[in-house]
Amino acid sequence: MAVRWTYIEPAAVFSPFIGFQTVPIALIGGPLAAAVVFSLLAETLRLQLPYAYMMVLGLLLLACVIWLPDGLASLARRSRRSPP
Repeated sequence: MAVRWTYIEPAAVFSPFIGFQTVPIALIGGPLAAAVVFSLLAETLRLQLPYAYMMVLGLLLLACVIWLPDGLASLARRSRRSPP
């Protein structure tokens, strides 16, 4: 974080958002896909819903855990298994 922001502040370093990032990234799948998808989603939500973006990300996390317990990769496997 110090490289990105050029300074270290306890409120920024120990932010719950930084610790929360690892869980959705693990659910999304690969590190490259997760970095792109999660970064775009988080920044878009932060701009659109500045006071509720963490709650929306939490709800999306719960939805992923309930409906996609194996991550986004399970969608590709399901689509390959289902007959046309």
